[in-house]
Amino acid sequence: ALPQLALLALAPVPPVQGLFYTTFLVSVILAQEFHKWSHMIRPPPVVQALQETGLLISRKAHGAHHSSPFEGDYCILSGICNGTLDHFEFF
Repeated sequence: ALPQLALLALAPVPPVQGLFYTTFLVSVILAQEFHKWSHMIRPPPVVQALQETGLLISRKAHGAHHSSPFEGDYCILSGICNGTLDHFEFF
């Protein structure tokens, strides 16, 4: 996503499109960070607080995604949608 952000900075795009692309690419980068933090034993304190409130998925909750039979719990950011998506067998 970083090369795309660099290209976006150099490309002549309308402001609304630029805002959309920038928001999308930054979200992609943050999603990877959130996922990384769900694998850490001791994430940064602010991340721990967000995990405890349920805004970010905790290590324990994310562990279900890595457990057999690997048929659910695929929401790697907060896990809020896991119940609904698993119920309808989305994945």
